Amino acid sequence: MINKNKRKLSNQVGSATVLVVITIFSFAIILMGTYLTITTLLKSQIKSDIRIQELYGADANRIDELYEEVIGEMEESPEISEPTETTTTEFSRAYGVIEIVWLDTDNNVISNPISPASYLGGLTPVKWTGTSGSYTETTTTTSDTGWYSYTAQASTTETRRDK
Repeated sequence: MINKNKRKLSNQVGSATVLVVITIFSFAIILMGTYLTITTLLKSQIKSDIRIQELYGADANRIDELYEEVIGEMEESPEISEPTETTTTEFSRAYGVIEIVWLDTDNNVISNPISPASYLGGLTPVKWTGTSGSYTETTTTTSDTGWYSYTAQASTTETRRDK
């Protein structure tokens, strides 16, 4: 009976030893992986720093100062204002004219365009009424075809207001 208990005890001790060895081995593998990852990242950072030194030379040591300088210039830049001058650009048709064709949902040529509301579900038609500089937004219905305009417009000039 004592031999039986000794064998049981030695089997249990052997199992515990194997478990401890496997745990220590797993922990060592995790530590090695972490070490390799960190050293790889540090090497790539050093290579990056060397490349920056090569490209920017003496200015690389002033990177924070240069960054603050650029940010300061961006904050001091004037705000964009409304155009104050009107210019007209002449378009040349020497290289041809753009022809527009209308297609249905199966890519067949059709003579009149399809209303966007018929295939863009949930689209809310909006009209802009008024004159230049004083437009008012007006909500309308999809049955009103005046809210979108695909009519041919011919012009050789564009009028634009510049600063």
